Amino acid sequence: MQAFAPGREGDISRLLVSIGDSMAGSELTLELFAPGEIEAEARSDVTRWKLKIAASWKAAAEGILRVSKDLHEARAALNAQDRQHWTELSRQLHDERIISAAIQKKLLVIGGKYQNFRDVAACLPPRYNAIYQLTDLNRAQLQSLAKSGRLTPMLDDRQIGRLLEDEEPGGAPEREDLPSIALFRLVRTSPELDDSGKAELTRIAARLRKLTGLKLYLTAEGARVLGEDRVSIET
Repeated sequence: MQAFAPGREGDISRLLVSIGDSMAGSELTLELFAPGEIEAEARSDVTRWKLKIAASWKAAAEGILRVSKDLHEARAALNAQDRQHWTELSRQLHDERIISAAIQKKLLVIGGKYQNFRDVAACLPPRYNAIYQLTDLNRAQLQSLAKSGRLTPMLDDRQIGRLLEDEEPGGAPEREDLPSIALFRLVRTSPELDDSGKAELTRIAARLRKLTGLKLYLTAEGARVLGEDRVSIET
């Protein structure tokens, strides 16, 4: 690139005319941009991509809510006709690798709380597991968290756990300034536990709650399996 000293605008003009003449009759076009215009265009591209990506990211949570609502409404409509119809739909969704039976159960819970979530969809983490964890909160709590900026798409599972703890009646319990370390994770590997399995799990949970220095948390699904209120057992 050739540099021109101030006051040599005539040299620049003659050079540009010469370049333009050499391009005459060709398919090339000469476009001139001032440095500030190039920088402004680059900034515009960054903004455009940011807005596009943000919209797609937020739409992911809205999509989860829509699927959950559709699934919940389908179960209600098909069960009103014949319970076997819903069973068949659920089986097909699982067998055709569309939505697994385990994920369907979580989406159905979300779908049942659709009215609570619809106004805060843009603030939800775009993951069905995360939204499922938030189903214990009512509509007023969700809207309050969204308005305060505490409910955002960036929340991870640990942050959601702390958010739920803070929303318990009476607020978050006092605790020492020590790290919270998960010791193990209990996962159900069968569609449902039989009565003996539930009884044994209840006994284990009771023994764990008696241990000093540990705190037992049940997920919404865990509370459902044990038939207990989730808040009352987080001791």
